[in-house]
Amino acid sequence: MRSQGYRSQVPSRVIHPSGTEFRGKWPTQTLLAGLFAEFSKPGSTFSLNNMVVEGKAGFIVRNAETADNVCELGVNTYVIDAGKISVQTLEIEVVRKVTVCGDVRA
Repeated sequence: MRSQGYRSQVPSRVIHPSGTEFRGKWPTQTLLAGLFAEFSKPGSTFSLNNMVVEGKAGFIVRNAETADNVCELGVNTYVIDAGKISVQTLEIEVVRKVTVCGDVRA
């Protein structure tokens, strides 16, 4: 349920997953639902590399790993108005893990 509130509060969003682009509230909701499902799997890890907040703007750099994928780079920018996210951008570079002779490799 937490993800539903997060998705519904952002009126302007641009997401760039691995070279594609999704713009607007509705086109990005399906993508974000998939990301929340992916990172809800057991063993998922996140590393926060940098976070900067200045006035109404925020910037986060992180990487992550799930059972199936490695997010080599994730960059979010936010603009906060009246206590809510009014603009969000997300750039992510995802590498799918492959299985080679029983070993999982990125």
